[in-house]
Amino acid sequence: MAEVLAKIGDRRAIPALAQAAKMGDEDLRMAAVAALAQFSEREVLPILIAESERAHPLIQSYLANVLGAFQDSQVVPVLAKLSTHSNREVAFQAVCALGETGDRAAIPVLQRVWRRRDALVRRACSASLRRLGAKPSWVSPAAIVLGLAILAVLGIAVGWMVYK
Repeated sequence: MAEVLAKIGDRRAIPALAQAAKMGDEDLRMAAVAALAQFSEREVLPILIAESERAHPLIQSYLANVLGAFQDSQVVPVLAKLSTHSNREVAFQAVCALGETGDRAAIPVLQRVWRRRDALVRRACSASLRRLGAKPSWVSPAAIVLGLAILAVLGIAVGWMVYK
């Protein structure tokens, strides 16, 4: 039913689909969210954002993918939150979508998420950063601390040799 309402493309279906997304079982919610995503109206964006915050990884993954296509600055914080999701697919889709937004405000988020151990999410971060005209932060905080520790040890060694 939700697919039919979306295919008709009548904006009058939006309130009914929004209600179905909020109150239905998981299958109905997914169908309603998918139908809402087919509308390009800005009025569906707040509905989709609200649904992305409800815990259901399949719907969140789908919505992460959809939200990037809106290329609207209000989706960046939502996608940033989803990019740190414990579910790999949700995080992956959110990272990809951040690159699609075209919003350079996503760059610091992507650089932080790039440090995750998950190789798939890291590759998606790199691609999204390149899409936004940036590079991953190749130097991790641990590498900086290690470098400073080495310099401190070298400084102590040189000082000891001069003192002798």
